[in-house]
Amino acid sequence: MNLRYRASFSSPVWSPLAVFCLTMSCSSAPQPDTAPRPEEQWVAATCSPAAPDTTGWKVHRFSDLELALPAEFTVRNRTTRSIEFVHLGSVLTLLVSTSPTREIFYAAGRPALAKEEAGCTSSIGGYRGVVEATARANRFSVNAEWDGEPLWGPNDWRKRLSASITTGSLRDAQRLRDALHTLSVVRKTP
Repeated sequence: MNLRYRASFSSPVWSPLAVFCLTMSCSSAPQPDTAPRPEEQWVAATCSPAAPDTTGWKVHRFSDLELALPAEFTVRNRTTRSIEFVHLGSVLTLLVSTSPTREIFYAAGRPALAKEEAGCTSSIGGYRGVVEATARANRFSVNAEWDGEPLWGPNDWRKRLSASITTGSLRDAQRLRDALHTLSVVRKTP
């Protein structure tokens, strides 16, 4: 007995299969994601003015400076010239320097890496300064620097104030950068 099976391409089984194969092989290329990621938005906002909501934050004094921080941040390694605020893996360090030499040259002309870095000369806490922010591999950093003269006057020994933020949390990176905008000098009244 010789049975031959003859398949016809017009049979109802082949038609849906052919349509499916053509649809899958002719699919369009994936569209690029146009919405910025939260980390990119955070970097892009580096040089924007900020007026953070400090409800529930604690005001800390360092030298004759005041700075508001979220209440869970605690003081560590306080000296007459530096202070650290820490919470889990997030750290904000302030350092008073006697050197008039700027350490951050970012805003002087080095181009930023698209979406990962931003830097500028900006008003931070109402005082003109230089700020740079970086977001790479879930690590966030901010470096800011102010000339001492607008803070303490031309004849003061304090010539520069710098701040450094390092964290693995986007939320803490935002809150600590916002904290820099609460910086103020407490003037002694005669």
